[in-house]
Amino acid sequence: MRARISAASFACLLAVSVGAPHGALAAPPVEQPAFSWTGVTVGLDVGYAWAQASGNDCNWARTTCPAYSTGADGILGGVYVAFNWQVDHIVLGIEGDIEGSAVTGTSTFSSPFASYLFGHEVDENWQGSLRARLGYAFDRTLVYVTGGVAYADVFNNVWRLGKSFHAYGETRPGWTVGAGVEQALSDHFTARLEYRYTGFDSSENSVGTNSTLLQDLNQQAVRMGIGYKF
Repeated sequence: MRARISAASFACLLAVSVGAPHGALAAPPVEQPAFSWTGVTVGLDVGYAWAQASGNDCNWARTTCPAYSTGADGILGGVYVAFNWQVDHIVLGIEGDIEGSAVTGTSTFSSPFASYLFGHEVDENWQGSLRARLGYAFDRTLVYVTGGVAYADVFNNVWRLGKSFHAYGETRPGWTVGAGVEQALSDHFTARLEYRYTGFDSSENSVGTNSTLLQDLNQQAVRMGIGYKF
């Protein structure tokens, strides 16, 4: 009797095993490859910047140099192109950008030889940079620092009694450093948030024998960007 029960039990288990649907046993998980930041990324960015232009407006003999300090702010935006190369978790890259700028500001200052106020205006028309990047990748999240050369088209105007008497534009070189975080939204699309400080070279511009404008210019900016990685 026991032999018959054992044989029947074995036959029942065998039938259940044979009749079970395919895939009843869990397949081992397939390990997905880690995301790689190596490649070329082209993107658009938009941001907000605030700058400070300060210096002196000297007379022809430079015996009188009243000081001025003009704050400026505004939006900026443009395009960037980056090439990245990843080795383990380290990401090395080089990046360039060009942006239109609406960073502008005005101020007034006085001269010891005039009873009226002078005015100063500074405008940034466009700017750009060429930078190196060094980052650490947490799979699809990249934390990085960046730095390199910068340049900007800057317009200055000094007026008195409501009339401009010293207006000029120039392309100013400089340097820039910053840090940011970039996130891979998919295998191709990325998003970033970045802060940068930019210091432009000191400027000196003369108008005939009337005056010489001396100026230091620096800027801080926060940018957001969206890119496509090839």
